[in-house]
Amino acid sequence: MRWVKCDLQMQTPADAANWRGGVMGSTVDEQVAAAEAYIRRCHEVGLEVIAITDHNYLSRGFIPLLQAAIEKLAVEFGYRLVLFPGFEFEADVGKGVHVLALFEPNANLDEIDHILTECGVGYPRAPGGILAKSTKRLPELLGCIQKLDEHGHQRGIVIMPHAMKDDGLFDNGKVADWLQQTEYLNLELFAVEVPKPVRELSPGWRRLFGAGSDCDPAWRRERPIACIMSSDNKALTPEENAENYIGMRHTWIKMSKPSIESLRQAFLDHGSRVRLQDVRPSDQENHPRIVSIAVQGAAFLEDQTVRFAPNLNCVVGGRGSGKSSLLEYLRFCLQPDYLNSVDRDLHEKLLAIHRTVEKGDAEIQVTYEISRGVEDTVLLKPGNAEHRLVGREVHDLQTVLKLLEIQFFSQGELSRLSKPGQKSQVLRLIDASSGTALVELTNQETGVRGELEQLFTATHQAEAVSADMQRLKQELEELGRQWQARNDIQADAATHQQAQGAKRFVENVVQHANTDALALQRALASFDSAAMTRPENASTWPHAEWFQHLEKEVSAARSVLIEEVKDAELKYVAAITALFSNDPAWPTIQGELDSAEAQFLAACAAKGVQPTDVSKLQEVDRLRTLKQDEANTKSRQLIELQQHAGGLTKKLADLHALWLQQYEIRKTACALIQGEGATALVTVGYMRDSRSFQTIWNRLAPRDSRTRLGKNWDDLGSSLFAEFAQSSAVASPWELLQQWLDLPATVPFDSPMAALIAEVTKHLQQADVRPIWEQVRMSRVDDLVDVELKRADGSSAGRMSGEGGKILSEGQRNTALLSLLLAQGKGPIVIDQPEDELDSNYIFSDLVPLLRAVKEKRQLILATHNANLPVNADAELIYAFDARDGRGAIRTQGGLDRADVTLAVLDIMEGSEKAFKQRSEKYHF
Repeated sequence: MRWVKCDLQMQTPADAANWRGGVMGSTVDEQVAAAEAYIRRCHEVGLEVIAITDHNYLSRGFIPLLQAAIEKLAVEFGYRLVLFPGFEFEADVGKGVHVLALFEPNANLDEIDHILTECGVGYPRAPGGILAKSTKRLPELLGCIQKLDEHGHQRGIVIMPHAMKDDGLFDNGKVADWLQQTEYLNLELFAVEVPKPVRELSPGWRRLFGAGSDCDPAWRRERPIACIMSSDNKALTPEENAENYIGMRHTWIKMSKPSIESLRQAFLDHGSRVRLQDVRPSDQENHPRIVSIAVQGAAFLEDQTVRFAPNLNCVVGGRGSGKSSLLEYLRFCLQPDYLNSVDRDLHEKLLAIHRTVEKGDAEIQVTYEISRGVEDTVLLKPGNAEHRLVGREVHDLQTVLKLLEIQFFSQGELSRLSKPGQKSQVLRLIDASSGTALVELTNQETGVRGELEQLFTATHQAEAVSADMQRLKQELEELGRQWQARNDIQADAATHQQAQGAKRFVENVVQHANTDALALQRALASFDSAAMTRPENASTWPHAEWFQHLEKEVSAARSVLIEEVKDAELKYVAAITALFSNDPAWPTIQGELDSAEAQFLAACAAKGVQPTDVSKLQEVDRLRTLKQDEANTKSRQLIELQQHAGGLTKKLADLHALWLQQYEIRKTACALIQGEGATALVTVGYMRDSRSFQTIWNRLAPRDSRTRLGKNWDDLGSSLFAEFAQSSAVASPWELLQQWLDLPATVPFDSPMAALIAEVTKHLQQADVRPIWEQVRMSRVDDLVDVELKRADGSSAGRMSGEGGKILSEGQRNTALLSLLLAQGKGPIVIDQPEDELDSNYIFSDLVPLLRAVKEKRQLILATHNANLPVNADAELIYAFDARDGRGAIRTQGGLDRADVTLAVLDIMEGSEKAFKQRSEKYHF
């Protein structure tokens, strides 16, 4: 079904007394031209369905001309306008009630004329220019117009126009209330015409048409009435008549193919199929969607193409007709690796379906839209291992397919995902619905964890440097003792050492001068080889003589430079030599330096110290200097490491702050995912998932479970988690444990941790456990996302977690999970027979309303045996399978407004119309 732009009350020039535009004319050519102008104007304002409702059927002779104009202009405008023939008349009841009657587009026009007569409007239709009225009441008129024909089809449909005018249904109390009230409450009256959208009417009108608890009980209908807008045009354009003209008002109606049955169903289900707004409703939809799937060469499916509606699609058929295969082919094409993630029993079943296309030339093509106008087709040929996009190359197909955000659930998967002990699927759903904010925080968390790892490393390094400092202090003390043992020759050794230093300096000065001179000589040698010359073609340059002269001048200047550098090098060497040969003090100084060693040896001999001890003293002194330098370096390093490691507490606080922000985002997502009156209520507890905690806690467990600590490890974890769950002031269970390790007195007296805290401290400080403990301190315990399922009366059916003593059954868990699946996200969701895993009382009361609401925002594709889903949820596409010769073949497709689709639903889902009627009789319906 699709949205169609309709105007269901239109006048034509045939009703000359009420027409305000150009006259129809009297000749055939003039009337044909008037009809073409009329239909052209309908096309120009975008109308797709019109109803011609001139008073008392005065357009009887003009309608064939309009139908001919429709055929003629269809090619020009690219579509064929649909025309419902009909009439408007006034029932002479009270002040008068106007009635619109519409009939099938292909209805016999003479028979329509007869129906008007049956309605009590006699001939002539307008005696003396005054329109004849009917004397029949509305129930009689409804029975006449809307009665079933010999085929069981309703031959026409009634709409009450001008509902808010003085000549309409309501008259602000001027007409007897009992009469108008009775007419309005008649459930066979499906629709009334209003001048503007109901949301723009006064509160009183909104309450009346809403038929809710706030409506006056005396006027509240059992089923709300449909409200439509029509132009009731009296001219083609506003220039001819500004009050009523073609295109002034319209109604969007969702239909497969315009018919009386389409209108009847739309009015009965106007919440799903009728819209009063300017733009086409589907133009406001921009969610990702699967456009179609084409299957060829499959073993158990005939070749066929399914074009999906952007809203609710239901695939129906008997057992073994191909429903599941079609959905699995979709998944096979869009999520080819999913088989690796399903349970073994489900894996075997799905693998059998896949094998039906894995041989020969089987081919699947799925076309999808990420957003409006952004369309791709993915081709899968399993037998040839071909999987690609058609028409364009991509670097990574999986990345492209993920943009569709599609979710698949095969039979049994809901039960698996909601099974106790599984990692919370609900948490994944909440995170998926949180958008980019949670992703950004997760990225920040990764960065902070990296910084924390560096800080923990810095802490280790600081401890190692501190230990080195203690070692160096002891080594320096020992070297000092060695030096003191030779204290008697300490002064002589110092004098000798100083003299030796002075001699080494003189030697270094001379050596430096020689090195500098050699460097200059080498530079000059390199400089000579780099002379600049002109290229061979320089003689052809402009002013070639000038550049020749320039070359000579540069060469001469370089020669002068080289000579001057050589001369300077010689002068430099001579000057250094002269510093010693020309200085009168140098011979005396040199003599003192030369005699220093002899004097030192004599002093050693006089004091009984061997000359070899001199080298030992020097080595001890050198070691003392080196050790002291090392100690100074380590001291500075220790200060830097301690300052760096000092940021550990702050960085842990930053990590905890990110965890808290993640929790707040999840809490907001839980609030948004459930609307007022939601069946499944979602709550989130900060780091309260006990299974997640236990998984992390077990990473720290002692290897030997026979020790006292090992035997009590699980109890210790339970005690720790229980204390954390009761505290709102501690950032994580690990920080609570660290607090207990630092301050054992803070351990609760009755906790098993109190007696074992010393053993825990020792255990966590072991070399192989400490790195794990540091990783644990950076590990986030999952938030606990719990779901409470509400009964129709508002009471609690229980929780997924079982808190409060009420744990949900499998069907209830699946019910809660499916509610969340449908409520979050915007990508298509494909589910194979969801009713198999749900509580039956939930399907109609809760799932159907949820499907109706969700299908406006995302595409749903369901394979189902339950008629509630396609019928009461009002599927836009019902695709019905038949099994023929062992292969699934299409039986029919479309909306329920198509007779063949309705029959297929009755046969497949109700066991035939006869079976349906027999059941209704037994139920006394």
